[in-house]
Amino acid sequence: MVDSKIISQVVSALLNQNGGNKTVNKLYGTVEVNDGHKFVKLDGSDTLTAIVEGTEVMNGDRVLVSIENHQAVVLSNITSPASARTATNFMDFTEDGLIIGVIAGTDGSPPQSIVIGSLNDGEEGVYLRIGATVIAKFIGDENGYSKIEFGPFHITDSQDEYFAFLDSLGLNIYLNYRGPNVFDAATRIQPGYVAINDILGNYIEMKNGGINAENGCNTNIVYVSVSSASTISVNHGSTYSGSIQAVVPVGYTPCGIIKRQILGQPYYFTYLELDNTGKISYSIYNASSNDGTGISVHFTIACTFTG
Repeated sequence: MVDSKIISQVVSALLNQNGGNKTVNKLYGTVEVNDGHKFVKLDGSDTLTAIVEGTEVMNGDRVLVSIENHQAVVLSNITSPASARTATNFMDFTEDGLIIGVIAGTDGSPPQSIVIGSLNDGEEGVYLRIGATVIAKFIGDENGYSKIEFGPFHITDSQDEYFAFLDSLGLNIYLNYRGPNVFDAATRIQPGYVAINDILGNYIEMKNGGINAENGCNTNIVYVSVSSASTISVNHGSTYSGSIQAVVPVGYTPCGIIKRQILGQPYYFTYLELDNTGKISYSIYNASSNDGTGISVHFTIACTFTG
């Protein structure tokens, strides 16, 4: 057997030779990582040679290298081809489900994987969890209806749990959900409808332009629209300020502007204010390159019944 010192001397000579680009192909070795830097120890040599990665390598991998331009270039990874390592590092099928990647832990906690698995409680669907914590369930049934469940979530330093269910009936958010109609507080949101059960047991419902509360303070809402004449002119790069008075029904008080519109040009509002009489003060800006005439503004305000 050739003495290792002789082999080391040959390798060193190859790495340090002058006189052009010399190449020695198909040398085998083992990867070693020192202080974050990767080297290869060629078979029969005690010398650590810095490498250029032509493919991904890790400590202890057996590799095939060539000596090119005084460097060891990795030609292939014999221990673990790149495609196989990518699969095991970032995606893996287990009895729990599909594990995808890792999430770095905080405060010294270990990394947590994202896992997608099948529900095992009789429901059709899948779950998504981080580590051991299920953060979402995607559920379907034989009728084609689907539901997404999020939670439980915790707020820092609180023992309370928060849940959210999204289905064909809308979004339901619960505090300490323990089953249908068993919770500490809830908010239900649907298009044009909001209902709230607060932690004290009060019930508030908003629909059809009104607010109904079990413990009084019921509120009726009306909407009032108002438009200006098409007589506003605004030079390009300039601002126009004006005001317009909405007619507020007797017994009602304006509470907000719910719609605003400028007709005639692509201008935008830079200022809006509504007082308790229904007067709307506004400013519009002409951002175009042309002067504008024949412009009008339109508003809709909400008014609550105050008696």
